[in-house]
Amino acid sequence: LTRLITDPGILDKLEAAPWRAARMRRVAVMSLGQRRDPSTPAVLMRLARDEREDMFTRRTALRAMTFFADADLKRQLEAWALAAPAKTKGQRQLRDAIKGAARGIDRRLDLIKIQKGVEDFGQDADRRKRQIDALDRKLNK
Repeated sequence: LTRLITDPGILDKLEAAPWRAARMRRVAVMSLGQRRDPSTPAVLMRLARDEREDMFTRRTALRAMTFFADADLKRQLEAWALAAPAKTKGQRQLRDAIKGAARGIDRRLDLIKIQKGVEDFGQDADRRKRQIDALDRKLNK
């Protein structure tokens, strides 16, 4: 998948219509995010920052980043959003997509915290139930 994204010559060999090749490339970008491979955020960040890329592909790379629960990636996106120019409509849309990706990562990080809290609560509830059952057995002897 990474090669499909970084080597445009591969899609040329398929002799697909340009719109179809672009669509296949964006699908590959999202698939990279969904796989959550640790090396992927760097590839996605390079793609999103590449001004030679079309806006659809850059925004797709930003959306794909939201599959990662990575606080460092979130900080990088927030810093980029602050520094990103917003003079044209396209620049504003890209800046909004950058902020959206940072928010998506933040939501994923929050979800992980909530899941951990629920797991901890469940473990604590099980422990308390065992203590109560042990007390009950003692009292009923």
